[in-house]
Amino acid sequence: MPTWTRAFGIIIVVLTLGSGDGASLAEEKDAPSLNGRLLFHRYTSYDSYDSQLFLYDFQVKTLTCLSDSWPVDHAMNAHFSPDGKRIAFMALPKGKRDGKDWDVFLWKVGSAENPENLTGGNGLRNEDPNFARDGKSIVFKQAGQIAFLDLGTKKVRRVEIEKKAERSMPVFVSSGRRVVAMENAAADGDLYLYDRDGTNRRAVAAEPKLQEYFPVPWDDDRLLYVRWHTADNRNDQIYVHEWKTGENRALAFCKPDANYSDPYPVDKWWVFFSSNREKGAGGYDLYLGDSKTGAVHNLGVPHLNTKAEELGSSYLPRPKN
Repeated sequence: MPTWTRAFGIIIVVLTLGSGDGASLAEEKDAPSLNGRLLFHRYTSYDSYDSQLFLYDFQVKTLTCLSDSWPVDHAMNAHFSPDGKRIAFMALPKGKRDGKDWDVFLWKVGSAENPENLTGGNGLRNEDPNFARDGKSIVFKQAGQIAFLDLGTKKVRRVEIEKKAERSMPVFVSSGRRVVAMENAAADGDLYLYDRDGTNRRAVAAEPKLQEYFPVPWDDDRLLYVRWHTADNRNDQIYVHEWKTGENRALAFCKPDANYSDPYPVDKWWVFFSSNREKGAGGYDLYLGDSKTGAVHNLGVPHLNTKAEELGSSYLPRPKN
């Protein structure tokens, strides 16, 4: 049974795996042994404005609700800084549940202090934050455009791109020299690459009548993203874009009868993702998938997957000694 404790206003679940809890991830024959930390968010439904951020530590087997005592609502889409000392996320200021005043927040991992609101008071929608590889800046969506925030000066620079379109979910690529973002939405949503000043726009994934979104850097050679299976089958499938060849292909574990969404890489082959595939706990659950063999592993962690929706994973391994 789990042991519940509270420290600095944070609920922590200490998980002890016994024979009734299933095998731990490290005991599964083909899955990688994980020693890092996994961020994700959980809500009953997007329109319920009840999303909370969670942190699972694979080394000490603790599941922590981070955001339950913070002065924010609907916290989601968290991202680790490269050194693991901070997380950036989007949320609504406490009590402002109209969905019109999203802000980007920064929290020092393990701190008893509330997160810092980096964009508070500007009256704009500030969403989808992601760290640069050097940890010195954040790229995010502000008022439908790509924006950069210098974490040293806290100044924001919004990029105006010649072709007018809404741009979402920006991420750094090419060691931070360029950005990939989604243009437009729904069936018109495509992924484009830009220099940091908004120039040299070119398509990364732009199939007609298909939504392509949620870009995530895998390594220097590859980009993960999500795409509808077909125009008639709008189940999400996780794809990889090869920078050297320009090839786009679905990962081996994706199946067209369910959604495979919100990927995040673990190593050269394995990827965290969320899916509503059969035999889950309910809604979207978190899984590990082998992009090479197609193997899928339930994480085997009690209370991690629930009848609610578990989405938006971000994983950070501990450095090797």
